Amino acid sequence: MILFDRRFEQTHLAAQTDIPPGASLVFEGRADITGLTRLFVSVRDHAVVVAHEIDELFGSPSLVTVPNLDPLAVSSLLGRHLLPLPATAFEGIQCLNYGDRLAVHESDGTAYVVVNEDYPFFEKLNTGKSVASADTLLAHLTRATERQLEDRDTVLLLSSGKDSVSLVLALVELGIQNQVTAVTYANAESSDESIYAADLCRRFGIRHQTIVNDPGSSSLRDHLIRSFQQSGQPSMDRVMVPMVQLVDTLGCEGVNLVDGSGSDLYVGNVPSRNWLIKRSCSRFSHLSNLVAGRLLPLSSPYRWLLLNQAEICLEDTNLMGPELRKLLADPRDPAPFWASLVTRHQYHDLFDFKTYVSSKHLGSETYMAKTRNVADLTRSHVVFPWCDEDLVRYYFNLPRDQKCDRENLINKRLVRQMLREKLDYPDQEIGKRAFIFDVDRFYRAHKDWILEEIMGCSLYSDSGRRFVEGIRRSDPSEAELVTLLMLFQLAGWANHSRYLNPTA
Repeated sequence: MILFDRRFEQTHLAAQTDIPPGASLVFEGRADITGLTRLFVSVRDHAVVVAHEIDELFGSPSLVTVPNLDPLAVSSLLGRHLLPLPATAFEGIQCLNYGDRLAVHESDGTAYVVVNEDYPFFEKLNTGKSVASADTLLAHLTRATERQLEDRDTVLLLSSGKDSVSLVLALVELGIQNQVTAVTYANAESSDESIYAADLCRRFGIRHQTIVNDPGSSSLRDHLIRSFQQSGQPSMDRVMVPMVQLVDTLGCEGVNLVDGSGSDLYVGNVPSRNWLIKRSCSRFSHLSNLVAGRLLPLSSPYRWLLLNQAEICLEDTNLMGPELRKLLADPRDPAPFWASLVTRHQYHDLFDFKTYVSSKHLGSETYMAKTRNVADLTRSHVVFPWCDEDLVRYYFNLPRDQKCDRENLINKRLVRQMLREKLDYPDQEIGKRAFIFDVDRFYRAHKDWILEEIMGCSLYSDSGRRFVEGIRRSDPSEAELVTLLMLFQLAGWANHSRYLNPTA
């Protein structure tokens, strides 16, 4: 649904200080604090259009031209593998989340659009008034799940991790476990992840299916092209291909797609010891990006030494400014944005800053975006129970020591307690498991098509195409394969997106 749609003589993205005296407020909105719903605002074609989903903007009669891609956003998508909010892939379109505020003022036929960040989860805002109780947490989670579910078949994305396992409890509490299919992605049928998930589902009578990495499927290519066509924004998460493999194997058309993402910003997240070590080392590094290619080539495991304190919070940050200039036709270095983020948030403590960067940028626009994209592909309904406002307010306002143990770097204490009490969940044994996608198998199964998409994409330069040609003739390293996957995902979306190619 479009919330605001109006043409003006002129439009400007402005700061509050730019608004002329006497200007009238014609629209005011706020993104949901939980990330469940967002606000997208388009400021182009002499029009201002506001909607909850980016695809709704393109249906506005006020917008008469196909939007241009934002060169800085494209560089960030390739180099940092995400879009730093409020940016989108398009010029003149911004995305607000986690309580960000939007105001549209008018003066003498000119619209002044002001976007203000209002992130609500810094620890200083915690009231500490919630009472820690595993039963209360489960009750909130169960109600949150029930509120979001629609009357359709339900598919639960189930790993062995705390957030998705908690949703098994909620579905059982609702008494609908026999109406649910849980799916687990694995590189092999006998992975630890799939074994635990299958055992858990047998215990509660939930149908379970392990989706085994099968890059050679004859229909996977068609599903990937459909995903590129339908997605409002490109997904650079390496899990994007496995998510489409899920659709290829299971179907899951028109279902409730239940995902455990969305809790990291408020449940008391803590960094890993490895991250703390990287951060300490990077603070004393004065290596220049200009010599990154010589000192730390793409295959080096120490490239994080070149990153600033915000970039250390991200994942897969593997392309530096010189490499972007080599690969892209219109490159822009994303590093200054992340450096400015460090400067703007120097007054926040380490834990708050880490949670802010990873949740606002990485969590909402990478982890959650891939599920939204699959929902677009299958006309499904996304369900993020951990993004329920009542649940969020309850958990965030727990006393800090009930949420996490900062000294021993133990996160999600109440979630762990709930799972131990209800499931005898071995949280220490399972720990944090990284998702593994065998990029090499996917590349070898679809090599010609992958390279065809990249070579035919206008975003890449002649030197970028020569780089890809070099990989074609060689046995690529893991780092080169990851780079190739990112080049492919960005190219596939740019080549096929119905928003960039409306007549295709």
